[in-house]
Amino acid sequence: MSTLSDLLPYDDAEIYIKRAHHSLRPVGTFRQLLRRPTKLIESLRKYVVGDPVQFIDWKIYARSDQTLLREIKEESSVHVGLIFDVCDSMFWPTQEEALQLSKGVPQKMEIAWRVGLFLAASHLAKGDSLAFGIRTDTELYWIRSPKSKSEVLRFFQSLRESHFVTSLRERVTSPRTLDRTWILSDGLNGIVPVPYAAKIRTYIHIMASLEIDISWLDDSFSYFDNKVLPKDYTSSALLPVYSQKLSEWQRQFKNEVLTQGLKYLQVSDSTPLELFYRDIGSNGQL
Repeated sequence: MSTLSDLLPYDDAEIYIKRAHHSLRPVGTFRQLLRRPTKLIESLRKYVVGDPVQFIDWKIYARSDQTLLREIKEESSVHVGLIFDVCDSMFWPTQEEALQLSKGVPQKMEIAWRVGLFLAASHLAKGDSLAFGIRTDTELYWIRSPKSKSEVLRFFQSLRESHFVTSLRERVTSPRTLDRTWILSDGLNGIVPVPYAAKIRTYIHIMASLEIDISWLDDSFSYFDNKVLPKDYTSSALLPVYSQKLSEWQRQFKNEVLTQGLKYLQVSDSTPLELFYRDIGSNGQL
């Protein structure tokens, strides 16, 4: 089964999402309020009192006595911001830890870049413009973002060659406005603040499968630093209560995100691609 560990920016999201969700607009641009008549079959719907009568399909009415409308709302390009959290916790597990566990588990930072570049390619395919933000422990700055799908691929390849370690790239000035914002973070440093009052904001909560299931943990190899934390934080003490505490924290964090007016989506390296495509599609009106 393919998971987010296999996600590539050039996967055809629209094909998968249409198959799973039957959405005309899986990701990307806004619908304008202005409506106009159309002959597209998928835009056919029942008449509701108050609808403009000029959109009624009178030929269908003559044949079937059904009052149906054909209308479409135009789409417009938007300015999209993708903000990547690059705080230290996003670079867990380290390669050494993964090798010690004999598990090929990618870092959370890799999943964030895979998801972010996938979204970038999808938005560019819809005609949107991009702005990439990098959030560190101390600042949020903007870097030169891809302008085409081919640039997204080159960006992805350069990151893969560096094992998805983020280097300081060419900085650019802050975007003036953003219509749509995606934030990719593990939430361990709090909710990443959104610098603009974008109409639609989605928080993609990145987790590692090793955080969700800690059955691999033992007293000789711990997620925690025993030099700092007391011995009570060894696996023998954690395992009986970890799942409950994790669920409570996830629920609390999600509520905080929703309270701030953001959409929320949680993913991990073990999230099936089909489920990810479906969730992105269901968030798709964006």
